[in-house]
Amino acid sequence: MQLNEETQMTNDVDEREYTLLESVAESKYAVIDNFLLEEEFEDYAHLLGSEIPMFYNDAVVSNKLRTTEDYYYHVHLLYVLDQPMSEYYQRFCYPLMSKVDMGLVTRAKVNWFPRTDTLYEHGVHIDLNYKHRNLLFYINDNDGYTRISKTQVVESKANRALILDGDVPHNSTTSTNTNLRCNMNINYIPLTPIFE
Repeated sequence: MQLNEETQMTNDVDEREYTLLESVAESKYAVIDNFLLEEEFEDYAHLLGSEIPMFYNDAVVSNKLRTTEDYYYHVHLLYVLDQPMSEYYQRFCYPLMSKVDMGLVTRAKVNWFPRTDTLYEHGVHIDLNYKHRNLLFYINDNDGYTRISKTQVVESKANRALILDGDVPHNSTTSTNTNLRCNMNINYIPLTPIFE
């Protein structure tokens, strides 16, 4: 599958403002516990250690809602468009990709959100400016979550996946009960039609 002008990614700041929906229909997302077999998931513990280099970002959100209080986080970029960016791409993406109908992966990354004394919700955003789906895969248990509407959150639980329609505004959080909240984010265009 080729990208066209409408699907090209940019590094520009997103000037749109996003608002959480009142609620998200069940047809727009899925939460799957025990996403990987236990023996497959064991390798993902390496994402919590010092084996993989992580890179500082001064804010989680890059749209107009970004504030100086949006905190920082660390990222390891695995894949962008048709280009693997890391030697860890196959090791950590292939097991997840094999479970989902991914036609074209456009971006994959590992996120580290450091602990804060008070739980903080990052700015509301969408990941990319074209039709896509998000696969968020949670690496460790913690009190952080992904908010997908004003009334719905998906708690961070190890080996849990959240598959979310890419046009659903959402936000992430820090955690207060672990030193690190870790997840993987894979953005993709599916083989089957985007959620209706």
